[in-house]
Amino acid sequence: MAQDDKRLFTAIRCTDEVREVLEKNSLMLEQFGRVRLTRPENFHITLIYVGGTSREQDVRQAMRELACEPFDLEFDAAGWFMRPEGMLVWQGVRVSNELVQVHQQLNDNLCWRGFCSPDLPFTPHITLGRRFRPFKNHRAESVLASLEVPSIMRVDSVSLFESKRVNDVLVYEELERLEVQPH
Repeated sequence: MAQDDKRLFTAIRCTDEVREVLEKNSLMLEQFGRVRLTRPENFHITLIYVGGTSREQDVRQAMRELACEPFDLEFDAAGWFMRPEGMLVWQGVRVSNELVQVHQQLNDNLCWRGFCSPDLPFTPHITLGRRFRPFKNHRAESVLASLEVPSIMRVDSVSLFESKRVNDVLVYEELERLEVQPH
């Protein structure tokens, strides 16, 4: 990554109500094992990870061309991805036609500008914590089943974030928030 490059991604920012439930859930993880928690201000649903680039304006333009109505987002049970250093624990997000449409439009708009991402499946989620290792007397399935599922969240905007470290703390700085609207 060149010195002027920024690590960018597009995402849906969580509402305060959803963030409160997610924070409570992530704090519960600490009671059942070792974990590196996501800071509540970093909770989001990644749409497209762009990566390191100096072409921020092209990414902004791709976002401005997004055409969709505001929609409701539903959540699902928590789950995990197994990693060598431990589990990445996430809050599930139900896949809807509207969510897939936003993801696909952004992907197409970015690809047209040369930001083609690998053809990976879209797995919407919100990371609650990384490197989770349950204590010996707790099973991951039981812990995750005890977490609260947030209520429906209205999606009326999409954001551009920069991922960076500030004083060795991971910070997702919102660079722009665009209201979704039909064209």
